[in-house]
Amino acid sequence: MKSYKAVPGPKAFTVSEGNTNEAFNSFARIINAECVDGYEYHSMQNIQVTETHPKTGCLKNKEVPPTTTNYYMLIFVKEEK
Repeated sequence: MKSYKAVPGPKAFTVSEGNTNEAFNSFARIINAECVDGYEYHSMQNIQVTETHPKTGCLKNKEVPPTTTNYYMLIFVKEEK
């Protein structure tokens, strides 16, 4: 049987010109940090999360549209004994 865990990846990067490897290294640092206790990197998925906003306070009488955000999710797997 396999066990999976999902870890959020970075959403956006700002790097100096010519230093795009820093963006890739950010993912590598997360992967290396999470590959513990028998977990191995499996894949990366893009998920879309939509948040609704309650009508409270000064916005009580206004329609507040939901906010949608894209996230990267790093998937890790290990074989359970």
